[in-house]
Amino acid sequence: MGKEYSGTVQMVSLHSLSSACMGECGLRAGYMELVNMDPEVTHFVDTMLCTDISSPVTGQIALDLMVNPPKPGDPSYDTYTQEILLIQATLSQNAQRAHEFLNDLPGMSSQPAKGGIYLYPRLHLPSEIIEKAKMLLKEEGVFLGAGCQNGETTGNHYLRLCILVPADTLEEVLARLASFHLRLMDTCPYPDRGVKGRYIRDTL
Repeated sequence: MGKEYSGTVQMVSLHSLSSACMGECGLRAGYMELVNMDPEVTHFVDTMLCTDISSPVTGQIALDLMVNPPKPGDPSYDTYTQEILLIQATLSQNAQRAHEFLNDLPGMSSQPAKGGIYLYPRLHLPSEIIEKAKMLLKEEGVFLGAGCQNGETTGNHYLRLCILVPADTLEEVLARLASFHLRLMDTCPYPDRGVKGRYIRDTL
């Protein structure tokens, strides 16, 4: 950034186990760094953090391992490196696969993954069948997060799909999601079905 910015711009940098290369969502630990922040603001933030509940001990241990990973020569270095490379490769391949698959479904669109372990496909569906979409878990055994859980209040409808899973698990989830989605579309057809969606249904 250069001294013009690095010495003057107030910035908060956030990081966590779930958004890092480790992809450890369940342990719930993270940290933040305050740069060039007003001392009064820093004091207020410190006060808030001191009154909040700390992360579980296991999460704090994992966070320490993330910021201080094994070094060359350490007994676990090779195992750690292989695991991180596998996570990165799986995430990259799954992100591309899920992105292409979801965009081939009629009434659904997805932006490319820019980082993290989730995709947020948007549902372009008539309002009368949105409620029926809640049957996905019961009918197909697939649990997805709703966009409203992430603060979506504009009236658009999104899903949150975790893509950091084994490739065969992702394929099964996508197949079940497509099967349910196309059945849902058949209950309330609308003009913009698209040729790609029919192709997917024929190949399931």
